[in-house]
Amino acid sequence: MCIIFHVKEARPDDNMLQRAQERNSDGIGLAWRETIKGERLVRWEKGLTVDYLLEKLHKKEPPKPYVIHFRKASVGATDPRLCHPFVVTPRTPLDLKGTAKTVLFHNGHWNSWRFDLKRLIMERRKEIPTGPWTDSRAIAFFFAVYGPGVTAFEDFGGDQRLLLFSADENKTFRWGSWSAREGFDHSNPSKDWMGAINIAPEVDLWKQEEETEGKGKKAKGGTQFLLEAAKAVMTGARVGKKSKKNEESTPLDSSRFWSNDELRQVLIELRQFAFKEYTLCRQKAA
Repeated sequence: MCIIFHVKEARPDDNMLQRAQERNSDGIGLAWRETIKGERLVRWEKGLTVDYLLEKLHKKEPPKPYVIHFRKASVGATDPRLCHPFVVTPRTPLDLKGTAKTVLFHNGHWNSWRFDLKRLIMERRKEIPTGPWTDSRAIAFFFAVYGPGVTAFEDFGGDQRLLLFSADENKTFRWGSWSAREGFDHSNPSKDWMGAINIAPEVDLWKQEEETEGKGKKAKGGTQFLLEAAKAVMTGARVGKKSKKNEESTPLDSSRFWSNDELRQVLIELRQFAFKEYTLCRQKAA
């Protein structure tokens, strides 16, 4: 996972940036707007160290608004070229600095990106750009082909924070949950990645049940069913079907609290399970 700072009026202090680096230490990217020969463009640099970033901010801070991204290499190699941002063009170049009309910053996981990227390339007969890939570069490629409206049909796996940073302020878009601070927003509310910047509340999901209308008794809420489905995934059973393996499995602990990070992992497991089932259905239909 990573973290994005969308700096609008005031930047994060040095201590906050240092803590972001400690938890996301695989490279930093920076993007801002400039007017070059009368043309408004986004200038970016990536593969930076925190020392370089702080020196640059102290010496001559980029014009606001600007974006800082700290990468944690959860998908793809630890490679400066895979730091953010990614240029939103069909070539999605891997240059470490340059200018562009639009760049993409991403915080999240898109588990089916290889499958969806292959589908796009086959459907649109697009040439595959060379170089290493991650889910984030694949999203930039999707935006280049389909435009920002693609999010109406493709959620890239659900739990994503995306920032399309454009030379045109009216064409800059954000998706996902963001946390507001004084002067800037950041993408990742989890204490696991940002320490005390913003601790996401933990919720007892097993208390999130709703009264069944007209029956006066409790019914399973969506979150409880989700956890039961996750249990089925982890034990190799199918939801709604009894099996010896399912009956002997240890129930999920209903007395504990489930954090946002644990839920994120549950959703990842469920997505993989659903994709596997979808693939089996397609094979049987063929």
